[in-house]
Amino acid sequence: MSERILYFASTDGGSEHRLRPGDFEDSLFYNILFGDAALVVPDVFFFNCVPLLQHVDEQATGSLPFFVQALKKGLVIPGFRSAATTSFVESLAALGAAQIRGIELQGFNVEEKARLLDGNYSEGASPAIWLPNLGERFQSMVETVFQQPGSGIVSEDIQNLWAATESWRLNSVDAAMQLTANVGGTGLRRAELFNAVGHHLGVLDADRSFNKPFELVAAVRSAPHLAHLTDQAAFYVDIVNVCYQQNQARGLVRQGLTAEPNIPQGLSRAAEAVVPGLQAVGAWDEPDHFFEHNVRLPKTSALLAATSSELIAVREDLGGVYHHHRREWVRNPVEDRADLLRTAIDEYASEICRVAEGAQQTAKISQRSKLARTGLGSVAGSLPGIALGFVPGVPSYAMVAITAIGSAVGSMAQAIVQKDVTTLGRRRQRQVEVRSYPGPAEYSGIVPTP
Repeated sequence: MSERILYFASTDGGSEHRLRPGDFEDSLFYNILFGDAALVVPDVFFFNCVPLLQHVDEQATGSLPFFVQALKKGLVIPGFRSAATTSFVESLAALGAAQIRGIELQGFNVEEKARLLDGNYSEGASPAIWLPNLGERFQSMVETVFQQPGSGIVSEDIQNLWAATESWRLNSVDAAMQLTANVGGTGLRRAELFNAVGHHLGVLDADRSFNKPFELVAAVRSAPHLAHLTDQAAFYVDIVNVCYQQNQARGLVRQGLTAEPNIPQGLSRAAEAVVPGLQAVGAWDEPDHFFEHNVRLPKTSALLAATSSELIAVREDLGGVYHHHRREWVRNPVEDRADLLRTAIDEYASEICRVAEGAQQTAKISQRSKLARTGLGSVAGSLPGIALGFVPGVPSYAMVAITAIGSAVGSMAQAIVQKDVTTLGRRRQRQVEVRSYPGPAEYSGIVPTP
């Protein structure tokens, strides 16, 4: 069992509108193949995330979808609301009974998906469990964040959006808390923040609810007298989603391990308003040592067409060798260990290409090492979770902002995939970069958005 668990943010159906085509699969494959943490997926995300549901529907026949294969091997673990929940069928029924919004009931047979997941979920497997009173914790976090003056915001456009949404932030929480109570919830539910603003703006009838957060943005955009507020609506949705994901990650615990949060690329701009100083120049310590190595890896299309069990077998074999040498280099980043790491990467990448035949792309595997001290500095104290005390002490791993052009969005704290687009004449080429960061015992840091 992995000694780390990572919140898999790219499965959040509430922010799926910020994903670009292929982002989900990139995030999934590179986290599983190059990351050393189990990916935690909250219960509702299994049924509200369109890219995930499409992946399960559309991957090549004759092989379990890669996501399901990863679940079978314990590389993906569910985050259930109750320790009494033992199956996905039970979880789906509980979500319906609690009137949780966003379940994709129209385009997908979610009951069938629940049975598929149960058929590949090991008996005796250890899920992550939600901490009690997560709704109250979310309420406290939102109230604290929404009242921040915005003094730590560097970007002028984010400053303007923060000021423009002041009335939305200050006036929506109480109404959303009442809406939460009306459906039997406690504290605050994310969906009700969007409903409260929709009711206030008159784009949502008092007896109606949005199913997904993007519907608030779409409603504002389509109202002629409100269309000029579209950017504000999108920003409001983003800051709520950042708060939600950070709160939820730190509220998922598996056998004493708390999920490590991150900030997906699609939310990284808005995150500056939630985490003061996130983009401040010089706020973060630079790594003491840096390793990088270029290899060829299959494109996502080839990975999707491969037999998932064979890919996982390669990950367990040569992937284990790669992770071993990566950790050894982090502990002592000398050239001899760098040579061993390069060899391990070459052999691992070659075997992945053999199993996933097809189109390939250049990949840069890079690794940071930070020795002797952590890199959070004084900014750690500004994280809302720490101020409210629901993150015990200074967190051992901070949030990561993924900054690449066209990058795989999602939970990349230990395996960040970047796709740098360069123009050669009229041809556009993509280069993938997988950045691996040391474990929490070795280095804590935030990758600032340039």
